[in-house]
Amino acid sequence: PNQLFEVGPCSSDGELKLIDEQPMNVTAGRFSRPFCPIRSHNRRCLDVEGEQVKPGTQMIAYHCAMKWNQLFSFGGADHPGSIFINIPYRLHRTKTLCLERTDGDERLLRAETCAADRPAQRFVL
Repeated sequence: PNQLFEVGPCSSDGELKLIDEQPMNVTAGRFSRPFCPIRSHNRRCLDVEGEQVKPGTQMIAYHCAMKWNQLFSFGGADHPGSIFINIPYRLHRTKTLCLERTDGDERLLRAETCAADRPAQRFVL
């Protein structure tokens, strides 16, 4: 049960398609792409700890507040299999951070700079 997750409800701009054994297929909408909470079996949401906007920030499970630090999208052709978060601060240099499995302990996740060539940033849902 600790590995059961629910994605959504998602924003309505764009479309997500789940294909067995493949990364999530994402189609951007007119203005954006879908952004969704990722909830665990105990109804807690995946959350960027402390709303930190820097690489290396740990991901935690926290009560679902539907704030920007709990809304994720999924990579397209440029980053297949990635799960990322958009940083909403206009003046902030980094605009997206990708989830990455932590070296040495694959049970832990952190937010890192997105890189298509990093296997630790690829996920299949």
